Amino acid sequence: MTHRYQYGYKKSYSKLFEMNCQLKLRNAININQWIDYQNCHRLLLMLILESRSEGIIDKFGSYDGKQKINQDAFIIEKRLNFYGVADGHGVNGERVSGFIRITLPKYIEQSLLDPKETLIKGVLQTNSELVNNSKIETVIAGSTLCCGLIKLNRLYIANVGDSRCVIAKQMGNSWQTIELTKDQKPSREDEAIRILKAGGRIAAQQDIYGNQVGPLRVWLKTLNAPGLAMTRAMGDRLGAQAGVIATPEITEYELTNEDKILVFASDGIWEYMSSQEVVSILSYCYDKNISAELAAQKLLNLAVDAWKRNSLARDDITCVVLYL
Repeated sequence: MTHRYQYGYKKSYSKLFEMNCQLKLRNAININQWIDYQNCHRLLLMLILESRSEGIIDKFGSYDGKQKINQDAFIIEKRLNFYGVADGHGVNGERVSGFIRITLPKYIEQSLLDPKETLIKGVLQTNSELVNNSKIETVIAGSTLCCGLIKLNRLYIANVGDSRCVIAKQMGNSWQTIELTKDQKPSREDEAIRILKAGGRIAAQQDIYGNQVGPLRVWLKTLNAPGLAMTRAMGDRLGAQAGVIATPEITEYELTNEDKILVFASDGIWEYMSSQEVVSILSYCYDKNISAELAAQKLLNLAVDAWKRNSLARDDITCVVLYL
């Protein structure tokens, strides 16, 4: 198959700010500059990479009506055909996801002969560098990761945590939803067994009356920490003591001409929207010849609406939409 990989946003900004962003991009070589780098990078993509084929969009979360730090990051490496999202959490979550965004592609490009092995090694090497050499405190900070590498007509997905990758296949006049990842949560039986065998504990939080509140979480056996809602993550040194690992699950998928849309998204999308709903939205845009960029914006808007209907807070939302 022939794949087109170009990118675009649609916003306006001044030439002076663009020049300042370019300077920061060239000099953003350490993680302490990541926040400026990330914001400028998003704006520069609007200018130089605009097309119909792909859209990347993200939105800050909020709590109690106040905007919070966006701890998500997206991965776009055109020269490698490598894409993904990372959803940070904890006190340094934005630095962790930013570190992954910068570091992981360096390991991926070292060898593309065996994509599965490359993804596994790349993720684990990135995690080792994050925990041991990055100077980012990761005791109670980490990130999910869902990323994909396209080589010829093969798609290789690496998943750590509860971000998700879905593909939309056009079958005549209908669309089929294919989930290429399985969320790694304590509610998943095989993951729960693994956590318990590693000495961790699984339970939901409780209110003052002892009633369960929210999803199942991962805890240390004798301590109410770290309380992670996923069973795999990068960083999270405390979680590692409870069985939380950074080893990715790998999926290999053969692309055909029927595969039309590929989406990577953080759980800000999936919390209140099913994979089928997401494909329904994006396939409608595809059929109407709406660009991937505008399709990503529509998806984000509908996800925000879903959060408003169901919660007083809102998680960060990031999605990468590709028209194949």
